[in-house]
Amino acid sequence: MAYNKITSICLSVIVIASISVLTARVLLARPAIDNTLLATKNPSKLQKQLSKQETLKLKKNGKDIYSSQCASCHLPAGEGIIGTFPALNNIRGGRTITRKQIKVLLEGSTKNPMPAFSDLSDYDIASVLTYINSSWGNNGASVSAKEVKIHRQ
Repeated sequence: MAYNKITSICLSVIVIASISVLTARVLLARPAIDNTLLATKNPSKLQKQLSKQETLKLKKNGKDIYSSQCASCHLPAGEGIIGTFPALNNIRGGRTITRKQIKVLLEGSTKNPMPAFSDLSDYDIASVLTYINSSWGNNGASVSAKEVKIHRQ
């Protein structure tokens, strides 16, 4: 009986170690990511001024979405993982290109293991981008659901 438990534990450890090694190989084989894709001084021309109340609602919803959908790769404070998942904090230039951010969320990226999140609603995408753009030293624009809808088409 003890032999079966030891064998089972050993096999579990081997499987976990194998998965870890394969994951590391895949992640290390990815090309480095250019964070300039997400950074510029010029926000999208489609941006309209959202009220303070609308922006606060977007940030709150965006924080929840970020925690459940984004933080596992980009980390809780947006620091990312060098060479794999781009940092979302302290984006160079302070303002973000909303159009490119929306495109990356809707279509994913071939430059890194970023899946498409096109299943999220326009409001949810606007929320998470507003949260990212206003967190961790970023000074980016709020994003409206209307703007996401325009880019989705």
